[in-house]
Amino acid sequence: MSVPVLTVENLKVHFAINKSVGFLRSETSSLRAVDGVSFEMYEGETLGVVGESGCGKSTLGRAILQLVDKTDGRIVWLGDDLGELDRQTMDQKRKEIQIIFQDPLSSLNPRMTVGDTIEQPLRRFHPEMDGTAREEAVREMMRNVGLDPNLRNRYPHEFSGGQCQRVGIARAMILNPKLVVCDEPVSSLDVSTQAQIVALLRKLQRDTGTSILFISHDLSIVRMMCKRILVMYLGRIVEVSTREELFEDARHPYTRALMSAVPIPEPDPERPPPTILEGEVPSPLDPPKGCVFHTRCPQATRWCEKEVPPLHEVSATHRAACHYWNGEDELAAESPR
Repeated sequence: MSVPVLTVENLKVHFAINKSVGFLRSETSSLRAVDGVSFEMYEGETLGVVGESGCGKSTLGRAILQLVDKTDGRIVWLGDDLGELDRQTMDQKRKEIQIIFQDPLSSLNPRMTVGDTIEQPLRRFHPEMDGTAREEAVREMMRNVGLDPNLRNRYPHEFSGGQCQRVGIARAMILNPKLVVCDEPVSSLDVSTQAQIVALLRKLQRDTGTSILFISHDLSIVRMMCKRILVMYLGRIVEVSTREELFEDARHPYTRALMSAVPIPEPDPERPPPTILEGEVPSPLDPPKGCVFHTRCPQATRWCEKEVPPLHEVSATHRAACHYWNGEDELAAESPR
């Protein structure tokens, strides 16, 4: 396999939270948004990151972009440890790593025309370009994302949500980045527009060869977009696999529960009903000991309450963080009593 362009090693992002414990007294707790995540990405790859709200997906993406500070671990981009770079060097790296935000309208400056918004990265990172060159680049980029270049002098409020997201995509792609972090880029759009935006992202990736980290809570969208999928729960990776292996042979109970809830156009009458997970997602201020999923897992044992499961190797491209990844009956005898 080729050398990874991005390597994340034991990444932790913890936030200090102050809470009152009495009159004029407070104590500080640690919110573990990302808690020991490791993975690699390769050139031209689309890696999906899925999980429920609050599992740490967006924090992971922002930490890679150096928009939030990491607590521990390493983020290595093209051989450079981003945490070791000075501010000026990191600012130059940002033209290689871009982001597309969840809410297309709020991510755009309402006082700037869409043309100026798309042009802004060129002004920042390519000061050698004159106005004519920037104008032509903006027009070409607007055509590439399916927008009429003659609308460049209009403002975001004059566009639909899908059009605003195309503006956001154009702003991110105009620098020809090597990695784009898509933070739930279609979750606020209607179903038909979601499919159009996913098709657009796939086309742009084919044309440019950029890598995409696609963050979403919607497995059906991720299945359309991504060739490899990483499943997160409460700040940790519970399963990572190729798309085919994950949907055909998911090994973690949380992944199976997520997939059972995915709607299908023509459901099989004999298809089992969706798995309803009991209880609420635990607070990242006080995550469960052992396996973080054991408080909601239908097959949890005392072993799960005591031991943190490693990412077991199911195959060369499939890993699952579950003590019973290979069948409960086979491992039950090994469970400590």
